[in-house]
Amino acid sequence: MDLNNSNHRIEHVMNTSNKFKALFMGLLIIAVTFSLMASNTNGIVFAQDSFQVKVTIFHLPKQTAVASTPVTLTGSNSVDAGNANINIPGIGSGNVVVNYKIDSYTSRQFFDISVSNLPGQSGASVGHVYSEDGDLLPAPIDIPGIGLGILTVN
Repeated sequence: MDLNNSNHRIEHVMNTSNKFKALFMGLLIIAVTFSLMASNTNGIVFAQDSFQVKVTIFHLPKQTAVASTPVTLTGSNSVDAGNANINIPGIGSGNVVVNYKIDSYTSRQFFDISVSNLPGQSGASVGHVYSEDGDLLPAPIDIPGIGLGILTVN
């Protein structure tokens, strides 16, 4: 019996087994790394920041009191949007839609606010509330069939 030959066979099997284990562990580490990266990416893609603003409308013809409603905005980097019901005393209930945007040319922040479904409203209305040095400026809003009023966002 040749002992040297038997030892060589055992050593060869052990080296092959260790190489296979190392290869398997390397592939496992790579697979887990990609899996964790994909999992983290999904969390980032679907994560949405939200914040709340208060829309206030006043000085509309026939309006008997100030109307305010909170609107929760959610969205992406370029546009955050939300909507809510609003009750304008003396006029009735409708819907308000708010889009928060940043002008890509001037980096000026602004809100586009539209009001719809008010009793007597005959067309679309959009008001634009701009930010000057961090302060939101009041803006006019013309609601067809109802009249001209003032719009603010806080």
